[in-house]
Amino acid sequence: MFAITDTGKGMDSATAMHALDPFFTTNLAGEGTTIKLYFPRDVGQESFQPRQVAALAGTETVLLVDDYEIVRATVVSMLKGLGYEVITASGAEAISILEKDSAIVFVFTDVVMRDTVSGRKLAVVSR
Repeated sequence: MFAITDTGKGMDSATAMHALDPFFTTNLAGEGTTIKLYFPRDVGQESFQPRQVAALAGTETVLLVDDYEIVRATVVSMLKGLGYEVITASGAEAISILEKDSAIVFVFTDVVMRDTVSGRKLAVVSR
């Protein structure tokens, strides 16, 4: 268990300016906040055996929709590395792609985008 309790009154702004100074305290000698950490005792060798997990891989077509190019580039790299075909689009472009391309089996989208189309609207359209 990890718990922190502070029953102090807080600091005024002048005192708070010094809160990160080395060895700064507002407490008198012998008083202060106590933090206690309780961890389980070591009971010897663990018998944990990691499971073997099959490598993730796919061949399906994924529509990736995000309004940030850096996010799209990162996710495209990950998905292609797993074997997926990836089509990228902004929110508005995604609707027309969904209406035309029946090969898309998965839509990976941001929920809140700067575009006029949200991830929620894309979910409705993609059904």
